[in-house]
Amino acid sequence: MATDASVKSTSRPVYIQSFERKLIQKQTQLAYIKRKIKRAARAGRIGPSEQLRNAEKRADSALASVIEQLQHLKDASDDSWEQLKNGIDMAWDDLSQSIKEIVYRFS
Repeated sequence: MATDASVKSTSRPVYIQSFERKLIQKQTQLAYIKRKIKRAARAGRIGPSEQLRNAEKRADSALASVIEQLQHLKDASDDSWEQLKNGIDMAWDDLSQSIKEIVYRFS
């Protein structure tokens, strides 16, 4: 979590640009993991798993939430955007945790 001083010193365009780069990396990571799971399933190395499907759905939902929160941040006024950062940080943490869960369930 960022300190108050670092939050105040970060401009919205810089924050959004940095966040978009991180989001692209997470989207790439999630797509890669899903491809590996599909390949393993086709090769018969893993069977159908309700827990794994649920973890994938949770990650997809968390990703959609992050994208939605980012759009809210982009649309926010200059005065209110910093207040929205908590929401996007919580959505980000959920996305990160859900990807870890997929990796755990796949392992």
